[in-house]
Amino acid sequence: MITISPDNKTDREIGASWASGGTLLGKVFIPLTRYLRARQGLSVIKGTESHLDMGCGDCYFLLNSPCKKRIGLDMRFGDDLNKGGLDFPDDSFDNVSMIAVIEHLEEPKRIVKEIARILKPGGHFIVTTPLEKGEWIMKLLKKDISEIHEEYYGPSEMRSLVEGSLELKVFRKFLFGFNQLFVMEKPAK
Repeated sequence: MITISPDNKTDREIGASWASGGTLLGKVFIPLTRYLRARQGLSVIKGTESHLDMGCGDCYFLLNSPCKKRIGLDMRFGDDLNKGGLDFPDDSFDNVSMIAVIEHLEEPKRIVKEIARILKPGGHFIVTTPLEKGEWIMKLLKKDISEIHEEYYGPSEMRSLVEGSLELKVFRKFLFGFNQLFVMEKPAK
Protein backbone atom coordinates (compact mmCIF):
# COMPACT_ATOMS: atom_id res chain seq x y z
CA MET A 1 0.00 0.00 0.00
CA ILE A 2 1.16 3.52 -0.74
CA THR A 3 -0.25 6.83 0.45
CA ILE A 4 0.24 9.77 -1.91
CA SER A 5 0.92 13.24 -0.56
CA PRO A 6 0.52 16.15 -3.00
CA ASP A 7 3.33 18.03 -1.23
CA ASN A 8 5.90 15.27 -1.67
CA LYS A 9 8.06 15.75 -4.79
CA THR A 10 9.15 12.10 -4.73
CA ASP A 11 5.51 11.00 -4.91
CA ARG A 12 4.98 13.16 -7.99
CA GLU A 13 7.95 11.48 -9.69
CA ILE A 14 6.99 7.85 -8.96
CA GLY A 15 5.59 7.17 -12.41
CA ALA A 16 8.20 8.95 -14.49
CA SER A 17 9.40 5.88 -16.41
CA TRP A 18 7.42 2.89 -15.20
CA ALA A 19 4.75 2.62 -17.89
CA SER A 20 6.47 2.74 -21.24
CA GLY A 21 7.23 0.04 -23.74
CA GLY A 22 10.50 -1.15 -25.19
CA THR A 23 9.48 -1.00 -28.85
CA LEU A 24 8.70 2.18 -30.74
CA LEU A 25 5.01 1.25 -30.89
CA GLY A 26 5.02 0.53 -27.15
CA LYS A 27 6.75 3.81 -26.33
CA VAL A 28 3.91 5.68 -28.06
CA PHE A 29 0.87 3.51 -27.41
CA ILE A 30 1.33 2.60 -23.73
CA PRO A 31 1.74 6.19 -22.43
CA LEU A 32 -1.13 7.35 -24.68
CA THR A 33 -3.54 4.71 -23.37
CA ARG A 34 -2.48 5.44 -19.79
CA TYR A 35 -3.19 9.14 -20.30
CA LEU A 36 -6.58 8.49 -21.95
CA ARG A 37 -7.64 6.04 -19.23
CA ALA A 38 -6.70 8.53 -16.53
CA ARG A 39 -8.49 11.36 -18.32
CA GLN A 40 -11.70 9.31 -18.52
CA GLY A 41 -11.48 8.20 -14.88
CA LEU A 42 -10.61 11.62 -13.49
CA SER A 43 -13.63 13.13 -15.24
CA VAL A 44 -15.95 11.20 -12.91
CA ILE A 45 -14.17 11.51 -9.54
CA LYS A 46 -16.73 12.29 -6.85
CA GLY A 47 -15.75 14.96 -4.34
CA THR A 48 -12.26 15.77 -3.18
CA GLU A 49 -11.94 13.82 0.06
CA SER A 50 -10.78 10.23 -0.48
CA HIS A 51 -9.64 7.93 -3.28
CA LEU A 52 -8.41 4.32 -3.26
CA ASP A 53 -6.82 3.12 -6.52
CA MET A 54 -6.63 -0.67 -6.69
CA GLY A 55 -3.87 -1.92 -8.96
CA CYS A 56 -2.33 1.55 -8.98
CA GLY A 57 0.88 0.54 -10.79
CA ASP A 58 3.04 3.66 -11.08
CA CYS A 59 0.41 5.80 -9.27
CA TYR A 60 -0.19 7.93 -12.38
CA PHE A 61 -3.96 8.03 -11.78
CA LEU A 62 -3.61 8.75 -8.05
CA LEU A 63 -1.03 11.47 -8.64
CA ASN A 64 -3.56 13.28 -10.81
CA SER A 65 -6.55 12.74 -8.50
CA PRO A 66 -8.01 15.87 -6.86
CA CYS A 67 -8.68 14.00 -3.60
CA LYS A 68 -6.88 14.87 -0.36
CA LYS A 69 -6.57 11.29 0.93
CA ARG A 70 -5.09 9.08 -1.82
CA ILE A 71 -4.13 5.47 -1.26
CA GLY A 72 -2.88 2.96 -3.81
CA LEU A 73 -2.79 -0.84 -3.70
CA ASP A 74 -0.60 -2.80 -6.09
CA MET A 75 1.31 -6.08 -6.28
CA ARG A 76 4.51 -4.01 -6.40
CA PHE A 77 3.79 -2.94 -2.81
CA GLY A 78 2.93 -6.48 -1.66
CA ASP A 79 -0.83 -6.12 -2.14
CA ASP A 80 -2.59 -9.09 -3.76
CA LEU A 81 -6.14 -8.22 -4.76
CA ASN A 82 -6.86 -11.90 -5.38
CA LYS A 83 -6.33 -12.80 -1.70
CA GLY A 84 -8.32 -11.83 1.37
CA GLY A 85 -10.42 -8.76 2.03
CA LEU A 86 -9.67 -5.07 2.03
CA ASP A 87 -8.27 -3.84 5.34
CA PHE A 88 -10.34 -0.66 5.54
CA PRO A 89 -13.37 0.22 7.67
CA ASP A 90 -16.85 0.34 6.15
CA ASP A 91 -17.75 3.56 4.30
CA SER A 92 -14.11 4.76 4.05
CA PHE A 93 -13.80 6.15 0.50
CA ASP A 94 -15.63 8.55 -1.81
CA ASN A 95 -13.91 6.94 -4.82
CA VAL A 96 -12.44 3.53 -5.54
CA SER A 97 -10.86 2.96 -8.93
CA MET A 98 -9.52 0.09 -11.01
CA ILE A 99 -7.86 1.38 -14.14
CA ALA A 100 -7.24 -1.58 -16.48
CA VAL A 101 -7.31 -4.04 -13.54
CA ILE A 102 -10.68 -5.77 -13.16
CA GLU A 103 -10.13 -7.97 -16.23
CA HIS A 104 -7.11 -9.56 -14.48
CA LEU A 105 -8.88 -10.57 -11.25
CA GLU A 106 -9.56 -14.20 -10.40
CA GLU A 107 -12.56 -13.43 -8.14
CA PRO A 108 -14.00 -10.07 -9.21
CA LYS A 109 -17.40 -10.63 -7.52
CA ARG A 110 -15.73 -11.00 -4.10
CA ILE A 111 -13.64 -7.85 -4.66
CA VAL A 112 -16.70 -5.87 -5.79
CA LYS A 113 -18.51 -6.80 -2.55
CA GLU A 114 -15.52 -5.51 -0.58
CA ILE A 115 -15.48 -2.31 -2.64
CA ALA A 116 -19.19 -1.79 -1.95
CA ARG A 117 -18.45 -2.21 1.77
CA ILE A 118 -15.64 0.38 1.88
CA LEU A 119 -17.34 2.93 -0.41
CA LYS A 120 -19.29 5.69 1.28
CA PRO A 121 -22.97 5.92 0.34
CA GLY A 122 -23.12 7.83 -2.95
CA GLY A 123 -19.45 6.97 -3.60
CA HIS A 124 -18.11 5.99 -7.02
CA PHE A 125 -16.44 2.80 -8.19
CA ILE A 126 -14.57 3.81 -11.37
CA VAL A 127 -13.45 1.11 -13.80
CA THR A 128 -11.73 1.13 -17.17
CA THR A 129 -11.36 -2.14 -19.04
CA PRO A 130 -10.59 -3.11 -22.63
CA LEU A 131 -13.08 -4.65 -25.00
CA GLU A 132 -12.29 -8.06 -26.43
CA LYS A 133 -12.18 -6.57 -29.93
CA GLY A 134 -8.99 -4.76 -28.87
CA GLU A 135 -7.13 -8.02 -28.27
CA TRP A 136 -5.32 -7.65 -31.60
CA ILE A 137 -3.63 -4.52 -30.23
CA MET A 138 -2.28 -6.60 -27.34
CA LYS A 139 -0.81 -9.03 -29.84
CA LEU A 140 0.94 -6.16 -31.65
CA LEU A 141 2.40 -5.04 -28.32
CA LYS A 142 3.29 -8.52 -27.03
CA LYS A 143 6.93 -7.47 -26.51
CA ASP A 144 5.76 -4.57 -24.32
CA ILE A 145 2.76 -6.07 -22.52
CA SER A 146 2.45 -9.46 -20.89
CA GLU A 147 -1.14 -9.16 -19.74
CA ILE A 148 -3.50 -12.02 -19.05
CA HIS A 149 -7.16 -11.08 -19.24
CA GLU A 150 -9.27 -13.40 -17.11
CA GLU A 151 -12.49 -11.84 -18.39
CA TYR A 152 -13.90 -9.19 -20.70
CA TYR A 153 -16.74 -6.97 -19.54
CA GLY A 154 -19.45 -5.19 -21.45
CA PRO A 155 -22.36 -3.30 -19.84
CA SER A 156 -24.45 -6.43 -19.19
CA GLU A 157 -21.51 -8.31 -17.61
CA MET A 158 -20.66 -5.31 -15.44
CA ARG A 159 -24.29 -4.92 -14.29
CA SER A 160 -24.31 -8.60 -13.36
CA LEU A 161 -21.00 -8.25 -11.50
CA VAL A 162 -22.19 -5.34 -9.31
CA GLU A 163 -25.82 -6.45 -8.97
CA GLY A 164 -27.13 -6.10 -5.43
CA SER A 165 -24.32 -3.87 -4.20
CA LEU A 166 -23.71 -1.03 -6.68
CA GLU A 167 -25.64 0.68 -9.47
CA LEU A 168 -24.17 1.29 -12.93
CA LYS A 169 -24.48 5.05 -13.56
CA VAL A 170 -22.09 5.79 -16.45
CA PHE A 171 -20.89 3.74 -19.39
CA ARG A 172 -18.92 5.05 -22.33
CA LYS A 173 -16.38 3.80 -24.81
CA PHE A 174 -13.15 5.63 -25.57
CA LEU A 175 -9.82 5.01 -27.30
CA PHE A 176 -11.56 4.49 -30.64
CA GLY A 177 -14.00 2.04 -29.05
CA PHE A 178 -11.29 -0.33 -27.77
CA ASN A 179 -11.62 0.68 -24.11
CA GLN A 180 -14.53 1.57 -21.87
CA LEU A 181 -15.35 3.45 -18.69
CA PHE A 182 -17.86 2.27 -16.10
CA VAL A 183 -18.93 4.27 -13.06
CA MET A 184 -20.92 2.48 -10.39
CA GLU A 185 -22.43 4.19 -7.37
CA LYS A 186 -23.14 2.88 -3.90
CA PRO A 187 -26.79 3.62 -3.12
CA ALA A 188 -27.51 6.00 -0.25
CA LYS A 189 -28.60 4.25 2.95
